[in-house]
Amino acid sequence: MILLTALKAGADKVIGLKQGADDYVTKPYDPKELLARAEALLRRVGRAPAPTDNLSFEGLRMDLGRHTTSLDGKTVLLRRKEYDLLVLFLKHPGQLLTRERLTRLLWEDDVIVTDNALSAQVKNLRTKLGLFGRRIQSMAGEGYRFDDET
Repeated sequence: MILLTALKAGADKVIGLKQGADDYVTKPYDPKELLARAEALLRRVGRAPAPTDNLSFEGLRMDLGRHTTSLDGKTVLLRRKEYDLLVLFLKHPGQLLTRERLTRLLWEDDVIVTDNALSAQVKNLRTKLGLFGRRIQSMAGEGYRFDDET
């Protein structure tokens, strides 16, 4: 949450931040600065708007602007969470992504997520990706890793 207010006193800022605001902007404000602060906040919490670039690995292509996925030139229809999960794997190749981190990034804070929800999303994603899905490796008791080695 970003507070946009006419209150400029230091004490007001402190109260706003202690009440839960992530940032504090006073009027008059520069709309470009407010947008930049919002984008920075979204990056910090892992929910930044999708950039308009592409992700690719071998025959897999993701157009983040159009929200499409293809594998070896064929469209792969992914549900929202499957798509978001694949983006996370491609943006963090070779890295362990813990179950806790993936759950936090894929679901809102006020949503109760069962232990099996993430497992089901990974299973569905692997199935839709066929042989390519084998690159998503389970790390027992910890999380998942996208294998970027050939």
